Amino acid sequence: MGGVYATLNKRRGNIFDSHEENNRIVMKGYLPVGESFGFNQDLRANTGGQGFPQCVFDHWEILQEDPYKQGGKAEKMVLDIQREKEENKKFLIIKNIQIDYDKHIII
Repeated sequence: MGGVYATLNKRRGNIFDSHEENNRIVMKGYLPVGESFGFNQDLRANTGGQGFPQCVFDHWEILQEDPYKQGGKAEKMVLDIQREKEENKKFLIIKNIQIDYDKHIII
């Protein structure tokens, strides 16, 4: 069980329920979606291959950190989203360019 707690704590997750069911320990917790990528591999590594997740979206939650605080997790999330939106704008501009049969670029 320590491997499960360690894996969730490292990713800002928490466990709200734990009980035994059919000779297994079932743990229920919350994990931010942004932290869930690679979670399966980390959980298996930290539990010696015995732990496996079943992830289902549950709810939205407001991040309690100031996004203007330099070096914070919220600031990093905001900057990542801004960067992703900029990349999408570039893609949309490129997507609107068409090439006609005479090899002329039409914008």
